[in-house]
Amino acid sequence: MGKVQWFKDYLIGLQAVIPGINRNRMVIDKSQLTDFLNAHSSLDNLLLIGVLPDFRGKGSTAEDFKLENTMQLMVLKKTTYSEHNYDEFYQIFEDTWITVEDVLKQILADSLSCSELRFLNVQSIQIQPVWNESACNGWKIMFNFDMSL
Repeated sequence: MGKVQWFKDYLIGLQAVIPGINRNRMVIDKSQLTDFLNAHSSLDNLLLIGVLPDFRGKGSTAEDFKLENTMQLMVLKKTTYSEHNYDEFYQIFEDTWITVEDVLKQILADSLSCSELRFLNVQSIQIQPVWNESACNGWKIMFNFDMSL
């Protein structure tokens, strides 16, 4: 199976096992993300976004060559700002954080068994807030792992 198909399947698998994720989508760049988020309805919250990974070579010889895969996942909730006061706005981040924790726990569990994630670099994991990305808020998880050809 190719790397793109694996990633699409992985997003589907995450949605299947994590309560609250009602939709997923793989995107390539900011313009595609913006187009999709603009068309996303708040009735379909929460949304799992996977950005098509970047790959770079790693290793000193052809025998130990691997691809370092840099991944980014986002858990987002479409928000109409006029409907939320200060506390309700920050509750969006609290609610999406719970789902981000579930996603991260699943990634860590999959790294113990999944062939593609078995070389997860846990020190590379970063979680950052996403604010007003096409009227969506939540969190992004970034991490990398090595893959064989």
